[in-house]
Amino acid sequence: MSSITSVGADLRIYNNYVLTNLDGLSSIASVSGLCIERNSALINIDGLSNIISVGGDLTIYKNSALTNLDGLSSITSVGGYLNITYNDAITNLDGLSSITSVGGYLTIYNNNILINIDGLSNITSVSGYLYIRSNNALIDLDGLSSITSVGGDLSIEWNHTLTNLDGLNSITSVGGDLSIEWNSALINLDGLSNITSVGGHLGKNGNQCPHKILNGVTSISSGG
Repeated sequence: MSSITSVGADLRIYNNYVLTNLDGLSSIASVSGLCIERNSALINIDGLSNIISVGGDLTIYKNSALTNLDGLSSITSVGGYLNITYNDAITNLDGLSSITSVGGYLTIYNNNILINIDGLSNITSVSGYLYIRSNNALIDLDGLSSITSVGGDLSIEWNHTLTNLDGLNSITSVGGDLSIEWNSALINLDGLSNITSVGGHLGKNGNQCPHKILNGVTSISSGG
């Protein structure tokens, strides 16, 4: 497979229980979609380091031995959704630092020792929803500081070591619901102070901070 340079459909690597690396794919530069799922012995994905674009969705799901995403460091755009979920050994997302836009939703969910998401710092817009949920070691959202708008829902939930939302301070509008709930260590909502428009509902339960929220909001389309 070392001579393949592009994949016109999705590239799916899943349910390989002894596969440790993807070095045989090192010539691939573009794929329609990329899914790396349930590869329990996969240690690194450095063999994907020449991929510069993903036209569709990018999913990294349930790879329990994978410690980093450095093999994705050449990707600059994701046309569909970006989904990083249930990866028990990943501590950071630095391998995603070249991505500037996500055409669909962005989900960072249930990565148990993920400490920071600084690798997302060059993303300026998310066309779909943005969910950061159940990342038990996540301490801040600073990696989202370049995002100015979210086209769908914005949901920050069940991140029990998260103390502030300062990384959201560039966001001015949310197209759908805004939900900041069940982040048990969250002490303030100051990072939401520049949001002026929310297209859906507001949710703010289960946080340590006072329930005062979003002084700057001038428009809520459907309740709150």
